[in-house]
Amino acid sequence: MIRLQGIAVCGGKAHGYALLWPTAVAPHNAALQPHTHPHNATPPDALAPRYLPRSFNENAVPSAQNAYNQPIAASQIEQQRQRFDQARAHVAAQLLHTQERLTASLGPQEAAIFDAQAAFLEDDSFLSIFHDALTYGLCAEDALQHALHHNEALFLSMASPTLRDRVVDLRDVWRRVMSQLRADSPSTRSDQPDTAPLSLLHSPPRALLFQSPVILVGREIYPSILADITSGCIQGILTEEGGPTSHTAILAQALQIPYITGIKGLCAAVRSDIPLALDGKTGEVWIEPDATTFSTALPSPPIPTQDATTKDHGKTLPNPTTPSIEISSPSIEISASISSTRSQPALSHPTTACGQKVILRANLSLLSELSEYKQRSAQGIGLFRTEFLFLRETSWPSEDAQFALYRQIVEKIAPEEVTFRCVDIGADKPLGCFPIPPENNPQLGWRGVRILLDHRALFIEQLQAFLRASVHGRLRVMIPMISTYEEIQIVRQCFQEAQDNLRKRGLSFDPTVPLGIMVETPAAALALPHLMPCVDFLSVGTNDLLQFVMAVDRNHTQLHHLFQPLHPGFLRLLSRIANSASQAKCPLSICGEIAANPLFLPIWLGLGFREFSVTPHAIPPLQHRLQSLHLQEAQHTAQIALSLPSSEQIHTLLETPHNALNTPPPSHL
Repeated sequence: MIRLQGIAVCGGKAHGYALLWPTAVAPHNAALQPHTHPHNATPPDALAPRYLPRSFNENAVPSAQNAYNQPIAASQIEQQRQRFDQARAHVAAQLLHTQERLTASLGPQEAAIFDAQAAFLEDDSFLSIFHDALTYGLCAEDALQHALHHNEALFLSMASPTLRDRVVDLRDVWRRVMSQLRADSPSTRSDQPDTAPLSLLHSPPRALLFQSPVILVGREIYPSILADITSGCIQGILTEEGGPTSHTAILAQALQIPYITGIKGLCAAVRSDIPLALDGKTGEVWIEPDATTFSTALPSPPIPTQDATTKDHGKTLPNPTTPSIEISSPSIEISASISSTRSQPALSHPTTACGQKVILRANLSLLSELSEYKQRSAQGIGLFRTEFLFLRETSWPSEDAQFALYRQIVEKIAPEEVTFRCVDIGADKPLGCFPIPPENNPQLGWRGVRILLDHRALFIEQLQAFLRASVHGRLRVMIPMISTYEEIQIVRQCFQEAQDNLRKRGLSFDPTVPLGIMVETPAAALALPHLMPCVDFLSVGTNDLLQFVMAVDRNHTQLHHLFQPLHPGFLRLLSRIANSASQAKCPLSICGEIAANPLFLPIWLGLGFREFSVTPHAIPPLQHRLQSLHLQEAQHTAQIALSLPSSEQIHTLLETPHNALNTPPPSHL
């Protein structure tokens, strides 16, 4: 028996036989091999420096292993473009069909996750890269693989886990287009849209066509695969890559399928048809488990009756002849409730059970995410990461170009408010249009406001674009990575200069646009009494703040166990922040992944947070969790948590039913 450890995403215990899923159409790092270009001696200037990898030159195309390695003549370009457009149209029709099925079976919110894939099919930047490569002489398959490789690199370079997780959607949709291109021939082409299950385009293993109880194993699992599960044969999901904010994770939670990711060496250690057992609460996986493991660690649950094989929303569960899943995630009642609310409509004005109003805003990074925002009934955007609007630009966008983007966003979100964070680059967020020299410790280096203040002309341009957009909708401006009082003073001067410049140019703007900061350095958190008189609002950036407090890189998989959002020291710092803001009557929100966890909600409420800024899909579970909470109980829970010495004990406290929280907190707290 072999035991592996991963990151728990969706709780539950399960066992079944391994089913390896070959997600990769081609290796992501396949070598580029030379060939003779058919009709251009050198690539167009617009193509070579902007899109192609360093190893790509006038005598290089993707290898046969990577795609087709079929150079085309200039006369064939239009034919290849038509093949590509037809493949895109087929996949777009399939996406629509899948969304219709998911709306009927799980609800419109789960169906909305495929809006991102539909947006990728129309992404101008991706299509521009494809068409440039086509003009250079690559066939449709090679040009698509090249554009996909370029965009994968962009998404994987992003610091935000949510944005990095979107690379799975990118691969999912474009590799379905690739499959359609490969199947393109007179004998397979049809005038009608192909509405076959999307996963069939990925050549699914035979086991999916049967009722066998299996654990799905792969480097990564695409959302479309889960969207096509109808037999209930999938007992669990194990992957080497992925994250809790991915659309695969959202669907797994909606289907109540235990899911563990980040399992190093998984695919090398597992072969198809061997027995596996997993615990989605602890992230543990057992390969070929012994009888003791089955009987103690993973006891088989009672076999459901025939009447219990299906639940609400049309979701299919394991049939009585196969092993079923024992849902035992952190706090069974809470997890079951959260899962069931993902398909329910969001509440427009969420309150606790005692009537305390709470504001839930969305975190967004891309224009394509606006459609998902509308499905979640968020109360505005608490964080729009503007740096991701620049990702595919080769030069810094002009003030006018930025203004057009910001205006589009505020008009679509109106009458709600948008909080724009100024460009936050550096560390692990490189931009092609703004090269940053390598650093020994980039997380603690030249990043955020430090870069903005060193390039004030660019900073003021962005501030002017924000201000111009303010006449088209409500917005706030937020500054990242503040550490000192002096930084805020200089930011204020730049903000004033931006307003003065617009007045001189005769351009309209709202002079009352609020200016705030992200509290994401311990220095800022501890100096808030001095900083708050200079700002209009605060937002706690929990992802960075936690990694600085714990001295742990949040992307370091080997140290993931030390990235503890419930660490007593971190909770005491958050309590201090909330108390300082309350005393100064300064608007305060909590932002990041830990704010999105419904299990942690009583502590954040109890510490004094009333505004939350989270990924859109987390909003409905938080809204419905709020309905079961009383503010007095939450405050009591938070006080007990502050008296406990370890994250594990605090986690256990949160799993305890409210009526068991009868231990009074220590008198000194």
